[in-house]
Amino acid sequence: MSSYTYSRRAFERGQIDVLAATIIEKLIITNNSFKSPQTFYVVDFSNGADVILGRKPIRSIQELKGKRVGVEPASLDLLTINLALKQNHLNLSDITLVPMAQNGMEDNFDKSLVNALCTYPPTSIRILNKGNANILFNSSQIPGYIVDVLISDKKFINSRTEDLAKVIRCFDRAIQFTKEHPDEALPVIAEHEQVSVKDLRESYLGISVEGLKDQVQYFGEQGQLLKATGVALDILMKTGVIQKNINVKDVINPGPANFSTSSQRKHD
Repeated sequence: MSSYTYSRRAFERGQIDVLAATIIEKLIITNNSFKSPQTFYVVDFSNGADVILGRKPIRSIQELKGKRVGVEPASLDLLTINLALKQNHLNLSDITLVPMAQNGMEDNFDKSLVNALCTYPPTSIRILNKGNANILFNSSQIPGYIVDVLISDKKFINSRTEDLAKVIRCFDRAIQFTKEHPDEALPVIAEHEQVSVKDLRESYLGISVEGLKDQVQYFGEQGQLLKATGVALDILMKTGVIQKNINVKDVINPGPANFSTSSQRKHD
């Protein structure tokens, strides 16, 4: 699917059982639907891949005051722009948010309909390659908060824990294969993403892909997943995207990851 918004709606309608998304989509689904979505695996965290691009000659977040900024509505963009503004002593009232689909951002930027936008590869790479944009902010400045996850409904997770654990183990094997055999794996991924292998390698520099052994640092009382979800919830409530009272502990389920880890130990 071309955007998180489309895949989120498919999940809400029951057209898919597992959703690859961000913690933002999980919270919005909790607010908008009858489902009880939970994160059961952390896929990666953005360490520079998610960016705010400004049309030249704009070079800083401070220069966005009074400007138009393109964002995908009710998406991770809200978290990125809020945290970027906060670090630079600005707030949302200082800019004009312009809602647009992720697959329309490049065209809108080219037509000068916005002064800046929140985006990520491959869109960000294509825009930067044209030479008319500066990176004003990237996710390495907010480490551990821009997180991609696997989500499913609470009932589905609890009834299919072992099956989801198998998915996780397959995912982990794919990660290891890519690390060990990049020349074989990256062309396959690049073809799917419709970018060059060179651009794909560049985009991976800003992403930390998390394997099975990395999950323990995210789940738990003091885990980064709980912290990131709490910050995202606070921003979504302040911007009026979410009205429902949500307990962040209720939207996290380590069951499949724990099952996968224990199964792997037995196998080893």
